[in-house]
Amino acid sequence: MLQVAFGQSKYYSDNLSENIKRGVRQKLRRGEWLNRAPFGYENNPRVRNIEPHPTNARIVKLAYEEYAKGTHSLISLGAFLADLCVVTKYDTPLAKASLKRFLTNRAYLGFIKHNGEWFEGSFEPILTPASPSFRVDQSGRGAHGKIGLGIPRWRCAKGYFLSLLS
Repeated sequence: MLQVAFGQSKYYSDNLSENIKRGVRQKLRRGEWLNRAPFGYENNPRVRNIEPHPTNARIVKLAYEEYAKGTHSLISLGAFLADLCVVTKYDTPLAKASLKRFLTNRAYLGFIKHNGEWFEGSFEPILTPASPSFRVDQSGRGAHGKIGLGIPRWRCAKGYFLSLLS
């Protein structure tokens, strides 16, 4: 009796797993984002996809443009973004590893990564490969080749960056 119940629960679990995997594959074929939107995008539950956030997408473009100029190291870019209120949940500037992941994120070009594979997204990309702001080396270093020195921690006034981007 217990074996029959176990067999039914195993069948249900396997069937549910296959249905979820099938749904994920269908979303990838349609180019829909699978989980929480990256910084610069917002989830749109109506269309079940992501779209550029009106303010944060401009911050992403600005960060890429500033880093592509070669005047910022990763740490000084973190300080620059902290001035625009892009900080961690502890109100500290983003770490070098977070900035490298931010600068090499292909979601800003309209791609989705799932299980090590890249898929074309149906959402609007924030950056284009032809734009000068995307000329960031994949190593995470700017044109100067330096990573930079430390900066002091601070808190930023919320809403400060809105006047800078207008």
